[in-house]
Amino acid sequence: MWLKQKKDATKIRFLWQDLLTKTMESSTVDSSHLRIMRFMRLARALRGVRVMRLVRFIGALRSIVFAIMSHLDSCNKQEKNKSPES
Repeated sequence: MWLKQKKDATKIRFLWQDLLTKTMESSTVDSSHLRIMRFMRLARALRGVRVMRLVRFIGALRSIVFAIMSHLDSCNKQEKNKSPES
């Protein structure tokens, strides 16, 4: 539930950034507007970097989970193949 709220908040923030960017592009240009535009472009670039980091993180997490599951499976097979000692 909190993830959906965070996702919605992120969408609203990106929409606000895009709206601000479009507003700044259509208004008169002075040095303070250019600084804001540079910041907005940097924010967009960093958004892409964050997505790539997230993709790498998820890939690594899947690898770890797969290794753990494989290890547990092999342990279970070894337990089943043990001969009972009498």
